[in-house]
Amino acid sequence: MGVHPLAMETLSERAAFMRESLQKSQTITDDMVAILGSFDHRLSALETAMRPTQIRTHAIRRSHENIDKILKAAEVFLGQFDLSRQAEAKILRGSNKSLKSSSGVLNHANNLLAKAILKLEEEFRQLLTSYSKPVEPDSLIPPRILPLLHDLAHQLVLAGHQQQLYSIYRETRILSLGTESQKTGRGET
Repeated sequence: MGVHPLAMETLSERAAFMRESLQKSQTITDDMVAILGSFDHRLSALETAMRPTQIRTHAIRRSHENIDKILKAAEVFLGQFDLSRQAEAKILRGSNKSLKSSSGVLNHANNLLAKAILKLEEEFRQLLTSYSKPVEPDSLIPPRILPLLHDLAHQLVLAGHQQQLYSIYRETRILSLGTESQKTGRGET
């Protein structure tokens, strides 16, 4: 069984053709790997170049979101302001109609408030005068009276009569110190 020389030559040509095809395929594969590697390098460089832009874009987007939130909050605030102006206008319009009927009640309430404040002032003055002892700073006013004085003073301050409170305190303390000075001058203690 011998192999025919023509078949051998054909087989040899096919083997050479396959080898050449494999080499071309390997060359193409190597070229593709080089091209893809170049793309990878370029994409990496592009990503690195784009990163600061992406960061700035993100910061700008956040700024826009914050501005939108502020604008919405401002709209709500302005809406409340508009509502209060509308309510004020209604109150001013409405109060003129019923002002005559309610002015007597309002005057009476103001008179009662003024009388109550005068009573508070008198009580404050009376307690300071009665219990002030000008001798020793530690015992100027008995400790049991201090909470009552504090409450009265607090009520006067809340009612907006801080100046009167200061005047009463100053006058009472001046009288108390004057009395003590006179006693000391006469030799009394």
